[in-house]
Amino acid sequence: MNRLIAFASLSFVVSCTPCPVPPPPGCTNDGTGTIVVTSTGLPSGVTGNLHLTGPTAQTVTSSRTLTVGSGAWSVAADRATAADPFVRTVYLPTVTPSTFCLTSGGTQDVIVTWAPVATSNKLWVTNANATGQFLGFRSASLATSATVAADVVSRGGFGTDIAFDRDGNAWVPGGTTADAALQRFPAARFASSAAVEPDLEIGLAGSACLPLVAGVAFDAAGNLWVSSPCRDAVVRVDAALLSVSGSVMPSLTIAVADPSGIAFDRAGNLWVASRMDNHVWRYDAAQLAAGSVAAPAFKLGGLATSMPMDTSLLTPHWIAFDARGDLWANDFGGNIFFRFGAARLRGTGTSDEQPQVRITLGVLALLEGFAFDGEGGLWSAGSGGTIVRLAPAQLDVSSNAGMPTAPSTVLTSGDIGSASNLAFYPAPAGLPLFHALP
Repeated sequence: MNRLIAFASLSFVVSCTPCPVPPPPGCTNDGTGTIVVTSTGLPSGVTGNLHLTGPTAQTVTSSRTLTVGSGAWSVAADRATAADPFVRTVYLPTVTPSTFCLTSGGTQDVIVTWAPVATSNKLWVTNANATGQFLGFRSASLATSATVAADVVSRGGFGTDIAFDRDGNAWVPGGTTADAALQRFPAARFASSAAVEPDLEIGLAGSACLPLVAGVAFDAAGNLWVSSPCRDAVVRVDAALLSVSGSVMPSLTIAVADPSGIAFDRAGNLWVASRMDNHVWRYDAAQLAAGSVAAPAFKLGGLATSMPMDTSLLTPHWIAFDARGDLWANDFGGNIFFRFGAARLRGTGTSDEQPQVRITLGVLALLEGFAFDGEGGLWSAGSGGTIVRLAPAQLDVSSNAGMPTAPSTVLTSGDIGSASNLAFYPAPAGLPLFHALP
């Protein structure tokens, strides 16, 4: 927003977003008045902060009647979250009015209404070969092994990966050549089962190959990163380019051999799974900030076995960090999850090491993307028609093809054809994810 400032014959424009709202004429701090706050929409035991700023400032967490100084006031509220063992519910506030003049002796009603974000409190799954391509399972459905129906079945041009922004909107690659490379689906469109359309469609200029997009991930600044197997590259689309549909030129392109999963650690370093190279590549935050990246600072490979002289490597497909800062990857061909501790991620050059843990699932497993829940459990695609959970205690115990790990929870659903990637909104607070709310 721009504001015109004039002094005699001189005028100029001052840019401000948002501009402060001037008090109405006669809005003075010459007495006291009453503000009646009415808060609705939050379940019992959940509080939301409402900030009132005027002649004084204070924060309230429930319906209140306040005697305060008269004058110009503004009101804002924070989002609220309800605790859950797997994934919280997020509530967004609407405040009416957000600014007002409280006159001396007057009374002003302020109403804050909280509403749940439709994508919160659910595990989301991209899906193929079934009636819906984007499935939501409520947290209550995740507690025990069972045959369940998806609570939300969305149909549309969804690709394989998912990246949520902080408001719970889903960013998903296009599922077909007719779809844009990147699509944003507003959270509200997943309130019920339906065919849905994106509100933003963004193409990547100069890209016409397939498969164009495999993985998507936000960095801490809200820039969206994309791995493109057919381009042998990872590209960055700056946050400023994500608000309008159209074709955009990536702000940074990094050459990576057959990239798949991408993830950021707490320090802002970018990690990329290179399937062709059988290593996870690390690009340091300083390299990314410089705007020109020639080579990774570190390549980390996981040895396939602990047998002496065996130098064969696992092939990382999808990667993620847990709350301890450990790096996890999976090998699709071997049905193996493997972990490197945080202390082993600081190297330079190339290192092929024994993973601290190798977990093998049964031969029928079809491992794709995975996600950690609020208790630290790992959720993944299982065999056809299932998604599975490895409990936190199972993640410290290695297994092999002869005695594979049996997941602690197996969800079977007729809505699942072939599950691809999974994500929670919001992500647990301890994870280095853009949508990990406090």
